[in-house]
Amino acid sequence: MRYSTCVTVVALGSATLLSRQALAYRPFDHTDADVAEHREVELELGPLALARSSADLLLVAPSVIINYGILPRLELVVEAKNERSLRSSADRRWRPQDIAVSVKGLVRRGSLQRQGGLSIALEPSVLLPGRDQSGVGTQVGVILSALGQTGALHLNVVPGISRDHHAAGSIGLIAEGPLDWRIRPVGEGLVYGEVGGGRLTAVLCGFIAHAGDALSFDGAVRTELAAGTITLEFRAGLTWAFRA
Repeated sequence: MRYSTCVTVVALGSATLLSRQALAYRPFDHTDADVAEHREVELELGPLALARSSADLLLVAPSVIINYGILPRLELVVEAKNERSLRSSADRRWRPQDIAVSVKGLVRRGSLQRQGGLSIALEPSVLLPGRDQSGVGTQVGVILSALGQTGALHLNVVPGISRDHHAAGSIGLIAEGPLDWRIRPVGEGLVYGEVGGGRLTAVLCGFIAHAGDALSFDGAVRTELAAGTITLEFRAGLTWAFRA
């Protein structure tokens, strides 16, 4: 797969004592077949993102994912984001959105865990209501990852029930450059569909930069097409791993 740099985002932060190398799964929509170590916390923070379409301009501040290793090979994941329209004169309230709670389990240790073959994980999730998302949904992610000298690939297949109680699902592929590069290019493509609804396709490209064994920064540009509308989103954030 050919990589290109889409955007450069400068972030400032401070490193702290370390547990293991932080493999950021910001800035992606999907994830990898790995989990936080037992009693380790991985904080994925997106302090700022902007999404612009012909209809609206959205500020996301912040988006948060917290991963906690509750057992060996098993982590608890809590995620949410807070967004606000900068263009609408009718509604300028902050809106908590995309709230979800998941449990990710490592089914097979593989190349991501420095062993042979595919790494495989399952991630069942409950999709909770947000300000403009009144229903409750569920999904189960099946994640396959392969790591080699030239980088890593992560395939996500995620069937489920949407918050509107329709059958839905997504499939996506993440590609990363070599993990030993301090700054590596990354990309993601995904398709999401819902029975009785429309289809969404998105492409993301960007970078992940290591600032230490426990801290990394990321930036990306994401283009989305849904219901005939193109949305361009700029993301910036960090991932920090530490012992609880």
